Amino acid sequence: MWQVWVFLAPLCPICQDYTYYLNALHEQWSAAEDPQVELVGWFPNPTVTDEAIAEFADRYAVEWEMARDTVGWSEAVGARFTPEAALVSPDGEVVYRGRVNDL
Repeated sequence: MWQVWVFLAPLCPICQDYTYYLNALHEQWSAAEDPQVELVGWFPNPTVTDEAIAEFADRYAVEWEMARDTVGWSEAVGARFTPEAALVSPDGEVVYRGRVNDL
């Protein structure tokens, strides 16, 4: 399955604003008869807690997967900003990295 990884920060106003757009994408993709794209939110800042992520998800009605980036996915794909997106193919190849609204 294709994945869209979005790198986020809970206190970033731009991330907060984009969450509504991302929620709409998630609804569109998951409503498909045979979903082909999964949305995942990563929080790369090591000081972000699970509680902060849960509060962010609750405040912005997020129903897609979100987690702390303890593996270093942001570094692996070269993400340097929040929000920033990466489109990852089913075989793990990053085919896009950049602005969320250019997906």
